[in-house]
Amino acid sequence: MYKNFICEDEYLSKEDCKKVISDADSILEIKEAGIGTLNTTDAVIRSSRIGWINKLKHDEQFSWLFGRVDEYTKLCNSMHFDIDYNDTGCEAIQYTTYIGADQGHYDYHMDHFMPGSWPDARKLTFVIQLTDPEEYEGGEFSLRDCADPIPEHFTKQGSLLIFPSILYHAVLPVTSGTRKSLVGWYRGPTWR
Repeated sequence: MYKNFICEDEYLSKEDCKKVISDADSILEIKEAGIGTLNTTDAVIRSSRIGWINKLKHDEQFSWLFGRVDEYTKLCNSMHFDIDYNDTGCEAIQYTTYIGADQGHYDYHMDHFMPGSWPDARKLTFVIQLTDPEEYEGGEFSLRDCADPIPEHFTKQGSLLIFPSILYHAVLPVTSGTRKSLVGWYRGPTWR
């Protein structure tokens, strides 16, 4: 059955989330997030800080995470999306921090770039909630133009959402506290 998204409640345990946060905060270079292929900054569109977990560079700390997400994405795609993507797996995962004092957010956007601006297209996107929802307010994840709303349980720590990268989505402003998440993409041939 085809779906707009798959939401898995508490995909990672609280302990897994704490480990990811601890490892990411200690080894990644964290900086202001850019927008698009030019990586420009514009706080009206996006206010967040990011670091990159690279599959090869950070294998010792994060190989378990890449393996789990690759396997689950493959299963979800075969059951619900049937999207043509490379089965080489996710190469890098974005570690994202939205800070309430900055009204951290990311306005509506697609993760797919126009043909020619990237060697291959982003086809599937995943988001994993790392922070306990008691630690922040606001910061809701939103998919635009979908018949089904995102389940409320997606706010639970460790929950995972997978959707086609051509869907418009946003992170609404965090009004207090800090929200941390992981975002990754599976690439493939240009959409047709």
